[in-house]
Amino acid sequence: MSKKKNIIIISAIVAVVVIIAAIVAVAVSGNSEKNNNTSSTNSTVAETVTNEQGEAVTDENGEAVTEIFEEVPVVDEKGNVVKDENGNVVTTKVPTTTKKENENNSSGSSSTTKKPDNTSTTTKPSGSTSKPTEKPSNPTQPTEKPTQPPTKPTEPAKTYDIDYFVNYAIRYGKSQGLTYDSSVDKETGSWDNPITLKIPITTEEDREYYEKSIRTAIARLIREECTVFWVQSEVRNGDRYNLYIGY
Repeated sequence: MSKKKNIIIISAIVAVVVIIAAIVAVAVSGNSEKNNNTSSTNSTVAETVTNEQGEAVTDENGEAVTEIFEEVPVVDEKGNVVKDENGNVVTTKVPTTTKKENENNSSGSSSTTKKPDNTSTTTKPSGSTSKPTEKPSNPTQPTEKPTQPPTKPTEPAKTYDIDYFVNYAIRYGKSQGLTYDSSVDKETGSWDNPITLKIPITTEEDREYYEKSIRTAIARLIREECTVFWVQSEVRNGDRYNLYIGY
């Protein structure tokens, strides 16, 4: 009785194992069939690589560069193939390899030249175009030597001769309202003590001193109610002159 019971238990265990094995086999077979169906629908297409201006990218030999895409069915989170409302399988393009346009596709499909579909999830390979070398943002500027301002030539000291003071006396007397008479000199007119100068005058300080002496002489004539005056210079001795301001 005990022996029969053991046989029944063993038979039940074997049956359970067989059932589980059958379920696993069915599941594996279904996945394999799904994968086969999925892979059987995959196809490849070749597209010419273009730049941002829509122009074809060429290699160093001047030949157009193409990119091989594989159309892979889209699957959901559960691993089921996604289909659109018409029952067609939804695919996405996956880049495989990049080849020249004149090379044959290993899958035997014909290459077509067109821009990648804007709705495709595939983007251009980053290495299809080379970026220009960027210049450093802060290039080292050559050190410039400060330029020396040009040296101004030394101007010669200004000098004043006897004619300067004669003309100054005439201009100043006229500016004070007196009338200048060039026909009168020390022989025909009246005059007080002359102003003695050592010519040439080379300093501004001496110039201002003798101009002040001339103004004083003109002011004396005005105080004496003179209306006409004359001016005359005379060499006294070598570089010394007498300047006469008379009435």
